[in-house]
Amino acid sequence: MTTPDGLFGNLFDSNRINNDRLGIFTGDTIGKLSTQNTGNRFDAVLALLNASYPAFTGNVSGLDNALNLQKGGTMTVEGVMTLFKKTMSEQEPFIAVALGGRTTPAFLEFYPRKISEYSKARQNKMLMLTTRVNTAATANSTALGTTLTATLQAFKTSWTNAKAAQNTKKGTVSSKRGDRNSTRTTLELNLCTTIHTVGMLFPGDVAECLEYFNFSLLYNTVRHTHITKSGTIIIDRKVTIFDVLFPAEHIIIVKNTTINAVIIAYFAAHEDDEPAPGTGIIINPLKEKSKQAEDYGDVALPFFIIKNMSNVNDATYVVETKSV
Repeated sequence: MTTPDGLFGNLFDSNRINNDRLGIFTGDTIGKLSTQNTGNRFDAVLALLNASYPAFTGNVSGLDNALNLQKGGTMTVEGVMTLFKKTMSEQEPFIAVALGGRTTPAFLEFYPRKISEYSKARQNKMLMLTTRVNTAATANSTALGTTLTATLQAFKTSWTNAKAAQNTKKGTVSSKRGDRNSTRTTLELNLCTTIHTVGMLFPGDVAECLEYFNFSLLYNTVRHTHITKSGTIIIDRKVTIFDVLFPAEHIIIVKNTTINAVIIAYFAAHEDDEPAPGTGIIINPLKEKSKQAEDYGDVALPFFIIKNMSNVNDATYVVETKSV
């Protein structure tokens, strides 16, 4: 069970969530809420986010832009690329509907080589792609509508400014948690309000609620095929081994190298969370378990934790991961 602090506290108050990831997550959430705002049910939270997100990113504009893209220097080159690729993938169905289908000339202005051209794009193609999208959005603005048009048009300027900031090394925005300010705190709390509002609209319907929030955008995803970590856990304490998201089939090997302490390995939403009832894998002294990531718990949770179950002895461990 999630602790009361985790449930009712600031869900985004973590030094593992940097400014870029929080911005991308917020933009994605705004886009999803905007496109599924049936009966204006999300008007209240969209008003909160559309006020606090531009203040956080430094992009105060008059556009009712579903993603409120950051202006030059406030978003990294990597951040613009990530958001651009995600937007062109997620908005493809809406663009297709607005322009009369995937075989129309208007649609092919955006996707002459399908979505994969965007998902596989490298930096040297970004200027060409963002220029293409800007031109196509302008030409088809009536069909696309004001919000989507503004979102698509903004990428060209965002990319140009981000590259300029990178090249001149000016206007760098630190992504360290220490640079938090009041605008970030306001945005975090508004996101918490949004999550609880969606939960109130769909109580108990986890799948429906997750349609509006892609929490994987907040954390790194494991990239290495093999990682080894080891250490000591003092009596009745726990340590965070990883703060990345694992594919369900990824192998995690946990070795208990202690002769007199039991440990448990599990996934958690917060670093101070205890293992939920019925989850996690117990490893007895001088034993090891080699399991797929999903066997340890919910792989949608970002923290992989080992707890020393003993209240008498310290525990030592070795953790290895490998892809299948």
